[in-house]
Amino acid sequence: MYTFKVYRMTFWIITIFVIAISSSTSHGASLATEESKDHNCTLGDGLKAISCVFKMQDFLEKVEDLNLDNKAETANFKSSCDSLRECFTSLDCKTSSTDQETSDISGMIKTYCDTIVYISTDFVECSDKLEDKSSQCFEDWDPFPEDVSKETDPVKKKEKRKLACKNFFGKDNCLKHEITTMCSEEEWKGFKNHFISLSNMTRQCDFHEL
Repeated sequence: MYTFKVYRMTFWIITIFVIAISSSTSHGASLATEESKDHNCTLGDGLKAISCVFKMQDFLEKVEDLNLDNKAETANFKSSCDSLRECFTSLDCKTSSTDQETSDISGMIKTYCDTIVYISTDFVECSDKLEDKSSQCFEDWDPFPEDVSKETDPVKKKEKRKLACKNFFGKDNCLKHEITTMCSEEEWKGFKNHFISLSNMTRQCDFHEL
């Protein structure tokens, strides 16, 4: 049975993905409107883009019911990810702006899916070790705190985001020590790279010093 922490990490991943993808997929609908006259896009391109957006919405709804304990479901999830990516990368509309947007969306989907699969398969053994050792750093870890997204004051929001980025891998980067000590250096590198890639979708933190 996968641990509560793994499910919690999955919730974080879903949340950050929805935030990052929501602004990017909005271009799909515009391709089938008057705006498409300013681009080398046909009505067919627009309709196909809208189809991908609807497929994305259906995909996100199904993710909420994903049973990470079921390896068959995890495998099907990976297949759904690949299918969704192909939907966006197969768009025929050729404009520099749209090409960049569809490329970004495809990259986001890959990052999101790879991270979900990673924490629900490869990282489970390490996660169990951390919980068995009652790692306080791992227990307190909250890379995407809700108070940042809920904050309405721009100044306070900026400060909270800065603090969240500083403690992205725990206070004083404590997860590096915990994962390296209880699991391995390679496990830490895999964990770090997956979550940095995930966070980079929102471009809110700078991890060059990690």
